[in-house]
Amino acid sequence: MAILIDSGTPASDKNFWATTWECFADAQALYGRNFECDVAAEPLTAKCSRYFTSHLLLERLLDYRTSDDVRAQMREAELTGTVCIGIDSLNLDWPEHWWCNPPFDLKPEFITQARQQQANGRPGMMLLPYEPLTTWWRRLLAEDVIIYEPDGRYQFYERDGATRKSGANFGCALIAFPTMKVGASPRIPFVRGIGSKRAA
Repeated sequence: MAILIDSGTPASDKNFWATTWECFADAQALYGRNFECDVAAEPLTAKCSRYFTSHLLLERLLDYRTSDDVRAQMREAELTGTVCIGIDSLNLDWPEHWWCNPPFDLKPEFITQARQQQANGRPGMMLLPYEPLTTWWRRLLAEDVIIYEPDGRYQFYERDGATRKSGANFGCALIAFPTMKVGASPRIPFVRGIGSKRAA
């Protein structure tokens, strides 16, 4: 018998869940250095001072009905020193030490792009739903990544980058894409909050 969980998230929003700062701090602590570029962000959700965004944001910028809102968001982000440096990260080379919380519907595409960056000497880290029994996980993450398993679920922000979502009904893992070969992907458990403990 299949057990299906309805998330209640509108289809138009499920690809725009933003990473919390707590999760991002843990990721940087586990990665061992600051990330240089958020490769899947919008102006209000970017976790690095430089980010790539989707072609969908460009479409919203060119649409007279939404362009004022997008321009205001970009100006707000730029005031904090956050700047868009590329559009459509699936067609761009990523800088070293990238961070990625990919759109839910494009997980395999972003993992494939991350693998290409990894092969070209550009390591980084990704936040993914923890689904080790799925075909996509076994096919794309079985080797040469490091899987960090948190002790519980991370929460997310809404698309505005500030409002907490009511609750994720799935667990996540932080996946490092190192440039060295590690063989079968090791799974390393950790306690959430490691980033805030290291900062203190």
